[in-house]
Amino acid sequence: MAKSSFLVLLAVLAAFAAWKVDRSRPFSECPPIMREESSRRHHIETFFFQGNGQARSQGALYTGPEGIKSLDRRGNEYQAHSGHAPRLLHNVFPYYELEDIEYLNMFSGYNPFHMLLLGINWCKLWYFRIESTTYFNVLSNWNVGGKDDVKQHSAGFKEMVQKVDSDKRIVLFGPSRGAATTLISVSQMPRELLERIDLVIVEAPFDTVPSVLKKSVVVPVFAEIQLWLLEIIGKYDPNQVSPLDAVANFPLDIPVAFVTSRPDRRVPINNTKSLIEQLRDRKHENVHHLMLEHSRHSSMAVEHHHDQKRYFEFVEMLYSKYCPPK
Repeated sequence: MAKSSFLVLLAVLAAFAAWKVDRSRPFSECPPIMREESSRRHHIETFFFQGNGQARSQGALYTGPEGIKSLDRRGNEYQAHSGHAPRLLHNVFPYYELEDIEYLNMFSGYNPFHMLLLGINWCKLWYFRIESTTYFNVLSNWNVGGKDDVKQHSAGFKEMVQKVDSDKRIVLFGPSRGAATTLISVSQMPRELLERIDLVIVEAPFDTVPSVLKKSVVVPVFAEIQLWLLEIIGKYDPNQVSPLDAVANFPLDIPVAFVTSRPDRRVPINNTKSLIEQLRDRKHENVHHLMLEHSRHSSMAVEHHHDQKRYFEFVEMLYSKYCPPK
């Protein structure tokens, strides 16, 4: 027991030290106009799918004072809030957490590796100023937009369609891995589900896993090592459908908006531009692109006041154009 407690303390201290330097660069405080009740659109329901290694609590960075709810696989409800987040997304639908995330509870046990991940993720929540329950990553279930992610996205969205009133506008949103999964899932949906989608917004989607890894590392061999680890530890399949494959079948009648940022090193801009270019080559008439100038990969909604303002105005324009009240 003493050994486990020491490992937990060590994990927290190590994670705190790792994040401290970045935390010294404060996030932008969200202007009240982006959080006040008058900016809330009650007729819109959002389906949110998180980035790789993130719990559903990541959505709190986009939902203003409402925050976000999720359910673990035992049906327990968890909530997350961020005191400085703009209201970019409205009325996020709660559904079961992904299989690569486990919340801390009596079933978690005292696995030292899980304790390490709990400590790291607690520091991530603290860094992003998210109030929520900490969690650990089930690395053996990582597939980075693969079959399991798409299956869970599809199941969650089907549940949403069954429960949400027909007079509601439905928006799909995902950052990074969530963006990639959203594009793939939509490209494979039957027409009866596609007819319920009014808008798709994707933040920093990559074209393929090998491509984004190669372009985001300084030493090429590191990309090969990461791919190898994803295969032997996780469920990544080199032959899985990629977002680049998916946009070749993405429905041309569903508006889609891309958000990228110039300083993003995790998903360089060119990895997203290839998706945009293919959609435009297919004559998709409702493709939109917002390029931010100051924000990093995981904090586009909250890092810089100028980017935050442009992000808010961008999604408001999209909602006014594609999601008016019925």
